[in-house]
Amino acid sequence: MKKISIYIDIDYKGNFACGEGKISIVLEMMRGDVPITKEHFWGYKETTKNRIALLACIAALSYVKEGCEITIHIDSAYVTGSVQFLDKWQQEGIEQKKNSDLWKKYITAAGNHLIEFINEKENEYSRAMAVQRNIEKIVMLTDYKPEDEY
Repeated sequence: MKKISIYIDIDYKGNFACGEGKISIVLEMMRGDVPITKEHFWGYKETTKNRIALLACIAALSYVKEGCEITIHIDSAYVTGSVQFLDKWQQEGIEQKKNSDLWKKYITAAGNHLIEFINEKENEYSRAMAVQRNIEKIVMLTDYKPEDEY
C-alpha cells in the first residue's frame, strides 16, 4: 500500500458561527528519497472553523484515487478528536451530530484508506502555504449546508 502525507493549513477569519476560510493542501508521496508534491488552494465563504477543517480533509482525500496509508497533518482538535468516535456515532445515528452532512462525506472519502491524524500547529509546509495562499487568486466557494436545501 502506498504511503501519502497530507499537510493541511487553514486560514480562518470570522466569528465562531460564520466566517471565511482559506485552505492550503499539500499531498506528498516519496519516490525514493525525493518528495513528490501536489498543491491545492481554495476557500469557502459563510462557513465555520470546524466545517472548513472537515471540508479540507474531505477534499484532500478526494485527490487520492486508490487505497493508501495516509497521514494527515492538520491544526484542528475538532477533526483529530472526533475521528475516534465515528464508529460509535454511526451506530448511534450520526444524523444527530453537528456537521453530520460532512462527517458522512468524510466517511465515504476515507473509504479503503488507513488514516492517521497528527494535530500540529505548524507543519513543514505551513509557511510556504501561507505565502502561496496570499499570492494565488483563491477561488472562494459558498459552503452550503443541508439546511440551505429547502
